[in-house]
Amino acid sequence: MAGVSLYLKKTLTLLTWDDNHIAIPLTISVDLPTLGTHEGIDIRSREDIMIVINHDKYPQIAPVVLTDRLDFPKNKLAHLYVAKTGRPPAFCVVRGSLKEWYANKRLLDLVIRTQNWLRDAACGELIENNDQFDPLRLEGYQGTAVYDYDSLAQMVLGNKVFSPDERFGVGLFEGSVAEDTGLTFMLRTIVTPDNFIEVRDRFDAETTTARLRYGFILWSSSEETFDDYSVDLPYDLDTFRRFCTKYKIEQHGFEQTLAWHELNDKVFFPVIVGIKRPKPLIGFDECVEFINFCFRVDTVDSVNGRLINNVPVRIQAHNQPLTFKKARQISGDVEITDKPFVIIGCGALGSKIVMHLARAGIANCLLIDQDKFAPHNAVRHALFSNTVGDNKAKSLVKYINEMYSIEKSNLAISLPIDGELLLIPDILKQFFWLFDFTASPSFGNALVNMGTVEQVRVAKGYLSDSGNLGVFIIEGKNRSVRIDDAQQFMYYEAVRDEYIAGWLAREQEGSENKIVSIGIGCNSETFILSDDVISMHAATFSRIIKKESAEHHSGNGKVYLSVIGEDSISHTVRKILIPEFESLTCRNDSHWVTRIRTGLLDEMRSLMNEALPNETGGVFIGSANFKTHTIHVVDFIKAPLDSKSNEVCFYRGVQGLPEEIYKINFASAGQVGYIGEWHTHPEGPEGMSAIDAASVLVFKKDFIKLPTPIPVFLMIITVTDVHVFIY
Repeated sequence: MAGVSLYLKKTLTLLTWDDNHIAIPLTISVDLPTLGTHEGIDIRSREDIMIVINHDKYPQIAPVVLTDRLDFPKNKLAHLYVAKTGRPPAFCVVRGSLKEWYANKRLLDLVIRTQNWLRDAACGELIENNDQFDPLRLEGYQGTAVYDYDSLAQMVLGNKVFSPDERFGVGLFEGSVAEDTGLTFMLRTIVTPDNFIEVRDRFDAETTTARLRYGFILWSSSEETFDDYSVDLPYDLDTFRRFCTKYKIEQHGFEQTLAWHELNDKVFFPVIVGIKRPKPLIGFDECVEFINFCFRVDTVDSVNGRLINNVPVRIQAHNQPLTFKKARQISGDVEITDKPFVIIGCGALGSKIVMHLARAGIANCLLIDQDKFAPHNAVRHALFSNTVGDNKAKSLVKYINEMYSIEKSNLAISLPIDGELLLIPDILKQFFWLFDFTASPSFGNALVNMGTVEQVRVAKGYLSDSGNLGVFIIEGKNRSVRIDDAQQFMYYEAVRDEYIAGWLAREQEGSENKIVSIGIGCNSETFILSDDVISMHAATFSRIIKKESAEHHSGNGKVYLSVIGEDSISHTVRKILIPEFESLTCRNDSHWVTRIRTGLLDEMRSLMNEALPNETGGVFIGSANFKTHTIHVVDFIKAPLDSKSNEVCFYRGVQGLPEEIYKINFASAGQVGYIGEWHTHPEGPEGMSAIDAASVLVFKKDFIKLPTPIPVFLMIITVTDVHVFIY
């Protein structure tokens, strides 16, 4: 080809490399060490190189630089790519992607970088850490072998052959669907004499559905190590034999096994060769480098127990299988606890949270859900249409455990049962977290009535406000704040918080019976809510769970509000700290309990002391739950100015009281309001007086007539005790 003039002001020769590439031969100068090259390696002061350029896709595809002499010391250097047949090896001139490096570079920069590479090679500085061995730079992969490096390294170093008569190991692998050159092999188990029967039965039972096949691991039984590189890797059986001979690997018994074709009913299978190196490999702890191959052996390739054809061999990449530890490293969640947790409710929201946690290496879980996956669930669920008809919890567990197939413990499990069946203290005490993502009021009531399980953190998450709000509630330590306590206190915050007030008003407006419905389920195909909205809240809840898992569990409860803005794009997270609540058992009906915000009793006792010797009192703000038999007291209002009292009686006035109660009731959309009466008995009696009993009867008649009836709730505070009565 005719020469052309470039920016170097030199005439260059352009050669045809192949149909798509041209080559530019150059001679470049190399700055050699004054005292000679490292270990006498044959790097010269003037080196011939070849720059190969894709003439159709340059500069999108970066040029490749190769040595232009066949006697280049390729077997002594790291950072050379494996050579194609009949071609010299290419220099690995940058760590990382050559394409990305070249994106803002010139041909001259590539030449300079090659000069630096050759200088480093001559000085013995190609390897950054001389205490580790730099593995081969492979290219032209045709598929992937997935296995745990440490497991195979221990096999090689321990010389754990399949049987004393054989000089190789055997593994059971699962292959990808496509029987082609891009096949992926996943190691399921190493076959040993102890598990052979079990593995054989599994192979016979699952070979069709699971695409199982046997693969082989070869190595030298000698202790000799090798520090040279093989940049000319095998491409057929003959070159594979020479490769094994070079590293003193005996392959005769292996070939006999291959010729016994009945062992595999699959044409393609993996063969992994372990080479013992003098130092640990970069990125690993052991001194074994594995080179991965894919063999293709058909029935026509063997006769009478002997391979007769020079079968093809292809190079494969290696991937480590995912472990919990690795997932946490990749996610940046190394410090997250691996203690077990239980999730009840594996619908759209729950499933996404499960998978967020699982992908972060937090998968030691029990999943509870009775529902089966329906076709429309695929719109916003973590599962896909291939699980239609299957139990949601079971399918999620299957995905998680397949993701971490190498893990032998702390795997996910599932139970297709009603979540209420799990609410037994002796069962729950083994878990670190208990999550409720059911959006079920019925289960919520059961959870409230569960009782205290020490050391178990209880939390609930749900969506509301047409999906624009995600609410995540965390109970206080040992249930010093329960889910229902936190929820009622949050509603009371509407008096001071315009956003909560607006949310509750919207919920009330959209409710036919004007009772706010808190928590929406996403299982109905008629419910309109996009997947990305659920995903946004699920991701937020997942981050909260990981954050809270790493923090001390205090007595205070917490409510996190995940809020999507009116523009449907902006997103904020707000946190409400919930004070502890005290539990008071009803004197006249032990089925009822009063949960009162901590500190309120002390404030009322203080008012009692201020009013001495007279009685005083007021009204309570809160709510009543007839299903859980609980009165929640979030605040109180002290005696109105027109109240009257003496040493034995208290007559609560009304001045300003209706207006104040209406303000609270309106702001919270009816969620909290007037719930009962309190007064003091500084001089006794320890309980209700005759006047109190008569007042209760009057209240009962009035409360029955209310649109939403409430029980009669009376608290009497004495110098020594607190008396609660509920009728």
